[in-house]
Amino acid sequence: AYFQCVLVLLRHAADPTPLICQARWEGLITFESYGGNGFGYDPVFLVPSEAQTAAELDLDVKNRLSHRGQALTQLVAMLKQHDEF
Repeated sequence: AYFQCVLVLLRHAADPTPLICQARWEGLITFESYGGNGFGYDPVFLVPSEAQTAAELDLDVKNRLSHRGQALTQLVAMLKQHDEF
């Protein structure tokens, strides 16, 4: 199982080279729900590297590991590379 995030930034409506970032968060699905944080599938999405579900992770850990956090980190790096941040 995995979560997928794709971020696309258009700097203007006719931007010929939008910034595109994507990330995937790999995990497993549990048979039972664990944890009280998060939303959606978080209680059944097991993160093997942490031996916890996404709903059991501290918010800072979840944001660092998650598909959204990884894609956003890529986008910030691209903006810095293009001197736009």
